[in-house]
Amino acid sequence: MNLAAFLHRTALLNPDATALGLGHAPVATYRAFARQVAVLAGRMRL
Repeated sequence: MNLAAFLHRTALLNPDATALGLGHAPVATYRAFARQVAVLAGRMRL
């Protein structure tokens, strides 16, 4: 499984789980992180 597939699957199964954190503070959920990655990937295709 590649990283994109892992992120997509995890965002579908656990959208509100913490994906990124700084110390003990959550920074982004899997839903938000997957959305940001999708936007960035779309911009890279141009």
